[in-house]
Amino acid sequence: MDNVLLIGGCGYIGSRLFQVLNDKHTIDSIDTEWYGNHVNKFNIIKDYGTLTKEELAPYDVVILLGGHSSVKMCVDNMVPTLKNNVLNFVQLLELLDPEQTFIYASSSSVYGDTKENVVTEEYNQFEPNNYYDLSKHEIDSYAKLSNTKYFGLRFGTVNGASPNLRNDIMINAMTFNAIKNRKVFCFNPEVHRPILGIEDLCAAIETIIEKGTYENRGFYNLASFNSTAEKISRVVAYQTGAELEIVDKLPETITNVKLQTKAYNFLIDSTLFERTFNFEFKEDISTIVRSLVDNFDNMNKGLN
Repeated sequence: MDNVLLIGGCGYIGSRLFQVLNDKHTIDSIDTEWYGNHVNKFNIIKDYGTLTKEELAPYDVVILLGGHSSVKMCVDNMVPTLKNNVLNFVQLLELLDPEQTFIYASSSSVYGDTKENVVTEEYNQFEPNNYYDLSKHEIDSYAKLSNTKYFGLRFGTVNGASPNLRNDIMINAMTFNAIKNRKVFCFNPEVHRPILGIEDLCAAIETIIEKGTYENRGFYNLASFNSTAEKISRVVAYQTGAELEIVDKLPETITNVKLQTKAYNFLIDSTLFERTFNFEFKEDISTIVRSLVDNFDNMNKGLN
């Protein structure tokens, strides 16, 4: 049993990961609770930029999910994004010892527009579309130059049920509208996206805690599958019995910046993680929709 510190343990991903890891590990979480706390009454309300080496020392594993966690949060916030996502990250790197396992949320957005090519971790033709992408690219560079046992996880778009749901991301948004309004809206139907089921994400992090070493540290793509917005929308509509509407003109009220642009047209290959850790991704569109439907009444359905 490892001692785990989960930074950002009350957000969309963190709240579900806390539930999963809490069954097998001794886990503490810190979170500013910008989006509430729906999972851990013992969460420590703290900015991770104020952590000290002494506070970090007891932990075998440090997981970083905190920071400005979406494109929308970073829009018109160049300096706050730099401070929260990059400067605080670098400071944390300096405080960690080489024997501590450091797992952090990078993003497959670091690849930019791959023009429908399926890319591996070796792809390096990045051109930033926004401050969020730039910040993730920067922290990967700092991690690579460090002596930490780091695992930078380049998530596909994370979807699935969580105690603190984000309802502005692809499958979550479609299923939310299907249940509330009996309609599924599909924007940019031809665009490709890598999707990471939240249960696969949690299982992947558990696997790193168990099998991660200094020798296999590095960057890993994580996606359960790649698909198009249209294919996803058709499955959601079928499973929920909702009406499907493919939208040519985007509404002004759409809240997810990635849904507003075709610049995010990319696919990723997760073979390196599968081979290195003998890992199998198990989720698909149907299992993610089912988890959202089954847990709909038990989730906080805000944005984070």
